[in-house]
Amino acid sequence: MSEGSLWHRSRLEGKSRGGLRWDRHRRLGWSIEARPADKALSCPRVTPSSPELGQELPLAGDELNDERHTQRHRPAECHHDHIDSIDSIDSIERMIIWLNGTHGSGKTTTAPLVQQLIPDSRVFDAEKVGETLMDISPGLPSTDNFQHWPPWRPLVVETARRVLEYTSGTLVMPMTVLVEPYWREISQGFDSYGIPVQHFVLHADQETLRRRIQDDADMGPSSFRFSYLSSYSEALDGWLGQDAHVIDTAQLTPHQTASRIATSVTGDTAVR
Repeated sequence: MSEGSLWHRSRLEGKSRGGLRWDRHRRLGWSIEARPADKALSCPRVTPSSPELGQELPLAGDELNDERHTQRHRPAECHHDHIDSIDSIDSIERMIIWLNGTHGSGKTTTAPLVQQLIPDSRVFDAEKVGETLMDISPGLPSTDNFQHWPPWRPLVVETARRVLEYTSGTLVMPMTVLVEPYWREISQGFDSYGIPVQHFVLHADQETLRRRIQDDADMGPSSFRFSYLSSYSEALDGWLGQDAHVIDTAQLTPHQTASRIATSVTGDTAVR
């Protein structure tokens, strides 16, 4: 079956290909290969408490190829077990907590638990932006993942920015992004609006991820979900592991994972 036919069939099923959460793909037998990330860039994360200027970060995407959006990131070391915490979340008017990771990592389960621990926060699923693009008729050019559509990335930024402009506070955003230029475009878009991003990866070893996918009672095992494990591993060993705070969830409950994220963000060790 051609890629176009698979895409059309997925639309008839009413499921999202870009958000990477389907419940039909295991029966349709899709085999999807994610686009490989470009050569890794070393880009330490910037926090509101560290505004020092440092090395210039190249921009990714035509949308951000503008002097107005050029930003500088301070030199810093990136570690899997460390993140700069915000001294007081009350002093931050707007913020994004982005939960990255592949299938089986627990993003969807953990996001609402994080929201309950962060004052004035809401969960925003960027997959809904992709689903809106999928509903355009006639459809946009065929692709195996709506993240490849150029409008998706800036629309995610603009939607989140407008929501925070209206409500202030924090958005908890569970969304897999394994293509480095796509993440650069999104994170630099937020930076251009002065919105800090706390980037977390919910990690587990390959055996644990495979077991979770295999035993998923809601979605069940699928070749599609398994196919992203290698792309995730490659990204984690490169740019993703350097950019984000990696939390190993293999031995943690979702509540424990959420607690660690909230503690890292707020600096409050009493968060439970």
